Amino acid sequence: MIKHTGKSILIVESGATKANWVLVSNGVSIFSEKSSGLNPYFLTDEEMKNQFLFIKDKLPQPPHLIYFYSTGCGAEDQKIRVSKLLDFIFNPFQRAEVDTDIVAAARSIGSENNGLVGILGTGSNACLIKNGNIAAMAGGFGFILGDEGSGAALGLTLIQGWLKQELPNEIHWLVKNELTLKKEDIFQAVYKNPFPSRYLAQFATFFYKHKELCWIREVVKQQFNLFIKRYFLSLLKENQDIKVYFIGSVAYYFSSIMEAVLEENKLQLGGIVKDPMEGLIQFHLNN
Repeated sequence: MIKHTGKSILIVESGATKANWVLVSNGVSIFSEKSSGLNPYFLTDEEMKNQFLFIKDKLPQPPHLIYFYSTGCGAEDQKIRVSKLLDFIFNPFQRAEVDTDIVAAARSIGSENNGLVGILGTGSNACLIKNGNIAAMAGGFGFILGDEGSGAALGLTLIQGWLKQELPNEIHWLVKNELTLKKEDIFQAVYKNPFPSRYLAQFATFFYKHKELCWIREVVKQQFNLFIKRYFLSLLKENQDIKVYFIGSVAYYFSSIMEAVLEENKLQLGGIVKDPMEGLIQFHLNN
C-alpha cells in the first residue's frame, strides 16, 4: 500500500560524479534529471543552491517531501547544512531529510532485508544491514585513504603505473594511443583542481573497454578483493551466511569479475544494480 498518496516526493541520490533526481507523484515518476555530483565537502553554499535552482526550474510541480542522499553527508553538520539549503530553495512541506549514500544503498534493497551492501562507483563504501537497518559501516575514506574497488582506485592504479613506467607493454601501448596523458595535467587534476576522484574515475572506462586483457582483469580483481577483505569481511563478526548486494557502475560493469571474487571468498551474491533509485522510490512510497 502506498503511504504518501497525493504527495509529491523529490528523491535525490548522488555519488561523487553524478546525481539522480526523481519526482514522484501519486506513486508515479513524473520527472527525472541528472546533475553533477553534490558532495557538500567540495561545494560552496552558492554552488549547491545554483544546482538546486537549476532542477527547481525544471520541475513540473513543487515537491511536498524531499529525501536527499549523497556521499559526504554522513556528518551531522553537513546534513543540517544541506537540509537548510534544500528548504531555502524548494520550500517543501516538511524539512528536507538528508543522509549519506550508503543509507540510500541500504534502503534500496528493501526495508526487511539482511545482508552486506557495497557501493562501488567513483568511490566505495560498505555497510551491514539487519532487519532493514544499518548495523555497522566500513570504508568511505576517499581515494587517498581508501576507496578500494572504486573507479577512482582503478584510475589511480593506471596513472601510477604510467607515471612510474610500470605498465605492461600492451597496456602502455593502448594508453599511448587512446589516452592523452601529460604529467603536468595529472598533477593539476589530482593536486590542485576540484574533484580529483572524478578525474581518476574517468579512466574506469578504459578498464571496461579492455576488460578481456589479463592485466586489466587482474587489477580489477585485486581491487575487488581488497574491498571485500577490508570492508565486507571486517563487518562479518558472526558468520558469512548472508547475501551481499552491490550498487554502482563499477560493480555493475565488472559483474562477472565480482561474481568470481565473491565465490572465492565464499560469499553469496544477492544482486548488483547500477544505481539504487528504483529501490529508493519503492522504499519512500511505502515508508
